[in-house]
Amino acid sequence: MYKTQLQELCQKKKWALPRYSCVKEGPDHNPCFTASVVVKGVTFDTTLHSNNIKDAQNDAARLAVDHFIASEPKAETETGQPGIDIHQAGKLQSSEEEFKNDDMDDYKLRLQTYAQRNKLGIPLYLSDKIGPPHAPCFKAKVFVKRIPYESPGSYKTLEEAEIAAAQFALLSFAKDTLQKAPVSLQNSCPLYKNVLQELVQSIGCNLPIYKTEMSGGEPHNPSFISTVEVVGVIFQGTVAKSKKQAEVNAARAACTVFMERD
Repeated sequence: MYKTQLQELCQKKKWALPRYSCVKEGPDHNPCFTASVVVKGVTFDTTLHSNNIKDAQNDAARLAVDHFIASEPKAETETGQPGIDIHQAGKLQSSEEEFKNDDMDDYKLRLQTYAQRNKLGIPLYLSDKIGPPHAPCFKAKVFVKRIPYESPGSYKTLEEAEIAAAQFALLSFAKDTLQKAPVSLQNSCPLYKNVLQELVQSIGCNLPIYKTEMSGGEPHNPSFISTVEVVGVIFQGTVAKSKKQAEVNAARAACTVFMERD
């Protein structure tokens, strides 16, 4: 299987693991699939349709394997003189460095990092192409350990749909993490900001971003309202008499939503 060869090649070279995505076309009773795989920032797209996802991915992996094997420097030139070893040309990047230099969107990057860190396997993206040929749109699912996480709504591009699916998966993992926290910690008002910070760090996302504004009141007795952005979603807290409490209220609103998500 070319998928196995490609994964072994990436592990040998200490590259980030391959990232696959698939697009399904045709009716549900007779679908066909095309696939893409990204390795070292290079995308390999299949041109032929396959009857199933496995064959489509294998075809994409074949393109990648052929490309990287063909570009391997030889140990010796045809004249018998020592050639340039790939390790001498420059130190290979680690998986973490590879992630930093990739052009992949942040949510997809963070989902793959989270999945690898927790040994959940490589996220697999499967997209549906819908709408008329002149104005297609996409819906996407990302499978993590065979569990699907679907993008809400449809999107103009395949990449946008996959990003939305990755974002939804991260939010779901955040919910699971918070629901597993001790009840005393979930309901401890002064610790809401700490809980939220630990929550996003556990799924490898950026720290919560707070924005606080005045919300009326007398100059000598102002009130404040705060919002917090978590995994791209903005939550608003209730009005408070201090900036600190306004941020706590915003963090509480976010934690409450995560605990109540289905």
